[in-house]
Amino acid sequence: LAVQAAPAVRVAQLVRQQELAAVERERIESELRVARTIQQTLLPKAVPALDGWEIAAYWQPARAVGGDFYDFLQFPDGRLGLVIADVTDKGVPAALVMATTRTLLRAAAERLISPSEVLERANEVLCPDIPPKMFVTCLYAVLDPATGRLQYANAGHDMPYLRRRSGVEELRARGMPL
Repeated sequence: LAVQAAPAVRVAQLVRQQELAAVERERIESELRVARTIQQTLLPKAVPALDGWEIAAYWQPARAVGGDFYDFLQFPDGRLGLVIADVTDKGVPAALVMATTRTLLRAAAERLISPSEVLERANEVLCPDIPPKMFVTCLYAVLDPATGRLQYANAGHDMPYLRRRSGVEELRARGMPL
């Protein structure tokens, strides 16, 4: 009897394990959907319209939730702050670091004018609390649409390109990631 019952018990155990795994997968997928929704609410709802300027944005995370983000900061004097950043790793931890970094950059930009000072201040606050082996690459630029002057600082992000009627040029600025 034991020889015949053992395979049936084993099959029942395997079915139970699969059911538990399916429930766990659904829980994780549900949490990721919520995290993605929250993350998307932190991204700008619209691209600023500036006379004489074309600005476009596209965001597509590698997974359900990621650490890539961009932001626009409109200043009372008409200048526009532009943020492009990427948190290492993907998933919920990267999304949480992204939200924190976004908040720190916005707070620093309210008080400081220089893009390099904004990145420096964000780094000072972020560094003690960021999880081990994580970092943020970030480009922060401030555009004065009236004069066309663009000030920028780069914290380890890919080199940006500026497109003009005369062609495209790479904006060189290098720094360590946050």
